[in-house]
Amino acid sequence: AFAAPAETTVDLSTGVSYSSGEYGDTTSTDVFVVPLSAKVRSGPWTFKASVPFLRIDGPADATVVLDDNGGGSRGGNSGPGGGRDHPEDNGSNGGGNTAGASRNESGIGDTSLSAMYAFDAIGGSSIYVDISGRVRLPTGDEDKGLGIGATDYGLSTEIGIDKDGGGGYASFGRRFLGSVTG
Repeated sequence: AFAAPAETTVDLSTGVSYSSGEYGDTTSTDVFVVPLSAKVRSGPWTFKASVPFLRIDGPADATVVLDDNGGGSRGGNSGPGGGRDHPEDNGSNGGGNTAGASRNESGIGDTSLSAMYAFDAIGGSSIYVDISGRVRLPTGDEDKGLGIGATDYGLSTEIGIDKDGGGGYASFGRRFLGSVTG
């Protein structure tokens, strides 16, 4: 039997995200994000790249980090260095802004790159396993709070069942955070 070659697909996407909050300060900070994302899928492989354009207005130390879908999350901590890791908000980290100092910054944020390999229909069943690797590169200006200033890595696995009437999955992962000053 002849197997047809895997079709390659390319998806380009963007969006807009806006949030406003105090993020650990007493005055509101507005965060505007336009993520630019590309995804290439060929056979069992999927590759993604996401780069956000950011505008941050206000005193809070908020840095935006893209998730795997190109969406943004943000963290906020007043004071130099902010917090390094906040699992509850998907890896957002503070930059280096001084507490109480208002700022208006805009530019490119940190770049996220990922690769995934899918093992579909294992042994002819409805069970699948996806293995992913991700790297976040410090392309955003750390001094302006547009990036974290470190390279982070992540590995994850999703194991699931995909049937016509529904399914379920479990996902496991580990992040390896880069070193930042402060």
